[in-house]
Amino acid sequence: MDVPSGALRVSGMALPDGMMLTLLAGMCGFGGLCVIAQSLGALRGSGVSTGEYIGIRAVAGLLSAGYMALLLGLPPIDHMRLIEPIREKPLAAGALIASILAVPMLSRRLKSIS
Repeated sequence: MDVPSGALRVSGMALPDGMMLTLLAGMCGFGGLCVIAQSLGALRGSGVSTGEYIGIRAVAGLLSAGYMALLLGLPPIDHMRLIEPIREKPLAAGALIASILAVPMLSRRLKSIS
């Protein structure tokens, strides 16, 4: 239900370290059901539906897991030129991902204001 409980369970699994880190990154990106439940109260009246918000959180979790997998080289990819900019500037790549995820929420908010 929440990230700390899930992290404890993942740490007890017989998985390679890279796989555990990838799962943990995905869980942190998703945020857990407790965080989502808390956020839904703040989203009331914003025009963002529960399903839409959970969908965005799921995409954030998948992107976080994928980003971690790329940083760790999972799976090994022959086309390193595609990944090298991410490895060289991980903070910038993370900021880009966060910005992309924020666009649908911000555009909906701007439409509801005007």
